[in-house]
Formats: sequence, C-alpha cells, structure tokens
Amino acid sequence: MDKDIPKDVACELIRELLASFHSLENAMRLVQERCSNEEFKGFRSEAGRVAGGLYLLLEPLWKAYPDLAPEGLVVNPRKKKQAARGISDCDLSCTGRLDAGLKRIRRTTAVNGESVD
Repeated sequence: MDKDIPKDVACELIRELLASFHSLENAMRLVQERCSNEEFKGFRSEAGRVAGGLYLLLEPLWKAYPDLAPEGLVVNPRKKKQAARGISDCDLSCTGRLDAGLKRIRRTTAVNGESVD
C-alpha cells in the first residue's frame, strides 16, 4: 500500500483499526477475568494472531504517512536525525498505547501460546 489511499481516509482507517485493537485488549481482559486459565491461554494465542494482523494493516498506512504513526514508532528508518514532532493532524491520542499493547500481547503470546512473563 502506498499513498494511493488519501491521507484523510488513512487517518480514519488507523482510528478504526486502533479501536479494534483496543476492543481485542478488552476481550482478552474479559476472558482472563471470567474464564479458566486454559481457556484464556487459547484465547490469548488467537488474539495475538489477530493483533498481528491488525499491525499488518496499520504498518503500510504508517509507512505511507509517517506523521500518523504513534510517536516513537519508527516505520521508515531515517537517515538524518529529525526534531521531535508534535501531535499529528489526526487525533490519535490513543496510539501511544498501541505499541505498549502490542509488546504486551507479543510478550504474553510467545511460541505455542505459552507466556514468557
């Protein structure tokens, strides 16, 4: 995917995909709180796959429009050091949690769904 998708559409897609990611996190909490540990492990494993799929949809959008990516997420290696940027023109205040959430899901969905915590 490249800049064929207009920036305003990319911005909206990113919001929707991040909302899906946060719903997935909430679903994982629900299963963890109300189901057996075995059920949670199975659900967490599949949720990790879904989170990975969401990332695969988000990454090309962030590469096309790096200013829409969460702060601190490097999608295009930069050759020159750039000054810190401000908040993007797209309201993505929740994106800071995405990177932490993806790390948490990756950490808890290690090989064969076994936790590495």
